Amino acid sequence: MNFRQRIAELELPEDSYIVVGSGILAALGIRESRDIDLVVTDEAYKSIEKLGWEQGLWGDDIVFQRDVFDIGNDWYGKSATHLLKHAQIIEGVPYLSLDDVYEWKKQRGQEKDIRDIALIDDYRQMSREKTLKYYERLSSRLGYQFVLGGHRHFGWYKGGGHKTMIKAAEAIIDHLAEFSGIVPGSNVLDAGCGQGRSALQLAKKYGATVSGVDLVPRSISFAQRAAIGNKNVNFQIADYNTLPFKDNSFDVVFALETFTHSSDPERTIREFLRVLKPGGRIAIFDYSIAPLASMPRELSDAIHLIAKETDCPGFDTITHDYYGKLLPKLKVSSFEVINATEGVLPGIKNMYRLSWVPYHLLKIFKHQNDHPNLLMAHIGWQAGVRDYIRYINVKIVK
Repeated sequence: MNFRQRIAELELPEDSYIVVGSGILAALGIRESRDIDLVVTDEAYKSIEKLGWEQGLWGDDIVFQRDVFDIGNDWYGKSATHLLKHAQIIEGVPYLSLDDVYEWKKQRGQEKDIRDIALIDDYRQMSREKTLKYYERLSSRLGYQFVLGGHRHFGWYKGGGHKTMIKAAEAIIDHLAEFSGIVPGSNVLDAGCGQGRSALQLAKKYGATVSGVDLVPRSISFAQRAAIGNKNVNFQIADYNTLPFKDNSFDVVFALETFTHSSDPERTIREFLRVLKPGGRIAIFDYSIAPLASMPRELSDAIHLIAKETDCPGFDTITHDYYGKLLPKLKVSSFEVINATEGVLPGIKNMYRLSWVPYHLLKIFKHQNDHPNLLMAHIGWQAGVRDYIRYINVKIVK
C-alpha cells in the first residue's frame, strides 16, 4: 500500500495529521499494514465528521472509519499537534517515530507487539549490516581509495584555482572547520569517520581534539593505524545513534556525507544534541532532494535504488524543506540550512565524465543499476543542475 498516495486522497491540510500505530513499519518496509491509522487536528476531525463516515472506537475514543482509514483526534491522550513535534517524515508523510512506536509496543506487550519489536530489532541490525556490506564492496573500496584518496565525500571547489579531486576532498574539510567554528582546543566528534581523513586533518591543521566513530571495522583499523603517535585523535567502532559518550561532551559534532545513512534522522540529531555542550554546533554536510513526485520517473527510480543499495534511507526522504520543518520542533537555539551545491558541482561533473563510458557499457548488458556509486555519478550532475538534488550545509546550535 502506498501511504502517501492514499492519504493524498483525503486532501488533508499539511501539518493537520500524523500516521500512528504500525504505519511506520510499512513505510520502512519492516512489514505490511492493512490499514492506516491517523490522528488529526480538531479542525480536520470536524471536517471528516461532516463527510458522514462510520464511527468506531480506539479504546474509549470515537474514531471515523472508511476503507483502510481509522481517523481520530487523540492518541493515548496526545493531540496531533503534540505528536507532530516528534514526527518522522518519510516521503513527505509524518509518522509516529520508530522509537515511539517501539516504546509503545513494549508498554502494551501484546503478542503481536512482541513480534513487531523483534521485527524492529531485526530491521535495525539489518540496516547496520547493509551499511557494512556497502562499504565492504570491492567497488566501494576501490572507488573511495583510488578516486578520492580514502575520503568518503565529494570535494569543495569554491575559492578559485584548479583542484584535483583529492585536494578538493581536503578543501571541504577546511570549509567544514570554518562553517562549524572549529578552533584550537575544540572537542569534536566525527560521526561516520571512515578512514579518519577528516579527523586527522582537523587535529593537525586546526588543533582540535577529535573522536571518530564508524560502523566499518576495516575503516576504523585504517584510521587507528594512521593516528599512531597523534594523541589528539581517537577512533572506535560505534553507531552514531547510540554514542558511547557522556552528555555535554563535545563542542562540535559533524557528519560529512554520512547523515543520509540514518533511518531516523530526528533520533540521530537528538543523540548528537545529547553529547553536545550547551552552545555547541552540529554540522551536517549532505544531500537533500526535491519531492520524488516532481522528478522524471527515471530519476526518482534511480534515487530510490541508490538509497536502497547504499543503505541511505535519507537520500530519498530528506527533502529540501526537511530541516526547516524538523529543527524548530527540537527547540534548538538556532539553525541555518545553506544550499552549497555550487561548491561541489564541478566535482560531481568530473564524476559524471568518469562514469560515462563504464555506465553506458554496462547499460548495453542492462547491468548499469548493479553499481550504485556509478549510477550516482551518472545522475548526480544533471540532477544538481536542475535542483532535484542539492548539496546542503546544515548548522544547528544547541
